[in-house]
Amino acid sequence: MTGRHRLDIAKRVSTIILAVMFGFAVLAMASSAEPVQTQQMEAPYLLQFGAFVELFGNDTSMVTIYGTFVNPANHDTPVKAIMLPLGRASSVLVDFKRGVRAEGLQAELVNQSDVVFIKMVLVEPVPPGSVGSFETTYWTTSGGYVEKWVPPGSNTSTGEYRIFSFNLLKPNLTLVQGVTEVNVDVLLPRDALLTQLLPTMDLFYPNRPLVDADQWTRRTLVSWTNLTVFPGEGRGFVVTYSLTNSLAPLMSPTYPPENNHPSRPSGFAGSIALLLASNTASFSAAALLVYASAQRRARLKAAPEGRKTEETTSSEVQLLPEEIQILKAIEGAGGSVTQRDLPSLVGFSKSKVSRILKRLEELGLVSRTTLGRTKLIEISEHA
Repeated sequence: MTGRHRLDIAKRVSTIILAVMFGFAVLAMASSAEPVQTQQMEAPYLLQFGAFVELFGNDTSMVTIYGTFVNPANHDTPVKAIMLPLGRASSVLVDFKRGVRAEGLQAELVNQSDVVFIKMVLVEPVPPGSVGSFETTYWTTSGGYVEKWVPPGSNTSTGEYRIFSFNLLKPNLTLVQGVTEVNVDVLLPRDALLTQLLPTMDLFYPNRPLVDADQWTRRTLVSWTNLTVFPGEGRGFVVTYSLTNSLAPLMSPTYPPENNHPSRPSGFAGSIALLLASNTASFSAAALLVYASAQRRARLKAAPEGRKTEETTSSEVQLLPEEIQILKAIEGAGGSVTQRDLPSLVGFSKSKVSRILKRLEELGLVSRTTLGRTKLIEISEHA
């Protein structure tokens, strides 16, 4: 072997070594990049947070909420308990008789100032620098997360159209943008069909979930995966559907030309086509008010006569642009948000936000619930 050949081989080996060293350097930089974001966290934060909601034909539901969290090494105390808010007792309708079930945890339902929490006590506290997890299941009575919906102008008080509305609220753990993965799955009742109720309302909120219709079990699974971390205290989820195959969708989907779509689908295929034809925009202010009015009409039928005369429907008032902006901000935050977060979301002063919220509360469009040192603003159950 000549000296020149030895020099060429040495150059190649040097090149390979440099490439390997560069690769390790890149990997080291990548591995250290993620902790930079999380090393600054001084409070326990969630790596994964999600819910599985199973709906039944009698409008009851079974909900499992789960999560994986990190107790940072620079946090000086172990995580001993998790407080998970479910919402107002008057709207969530938790089945207290069935209680709550948890794996490897001591869990109980707690009602604090009309807000229902699941208090989970860890059997073994999670020390700083460690990872923990939780999973809990609870049930709701009829109407807990499902509202019956009657088409406007209908002279009947019964029907098989449904609006599922669920809020996944933040526990006493931090959600980190780019780190926390949020997932929600909703399993519709047997033979339920996705149905667009009004042209101003989407099939889903948020839009573009994954949909899996099983022809054997005749059930449809709607899934939102790897969602961005929601602002405020929670994120809302909505699905509209009908319970029987005999009910045709109220809003017909728009189909491509016949040469691209030779046959009109039916059954589950029709529901999927309706999914694809749904509007990609989120709830508009008009749809929000229509939805709120529909809920309110159903609830007022069971209310005392004196109460009916005292309240004003949203269709009887003219909302100002800033009031609509507040409603949009609440809806954009998932249907609920703390009052202290609203000024930054809408660009109004605290006093102006407070004044607008007072009027919206008087109109029955929002409700305010004390939550620590602030208030939780939600679309009202009486709206």
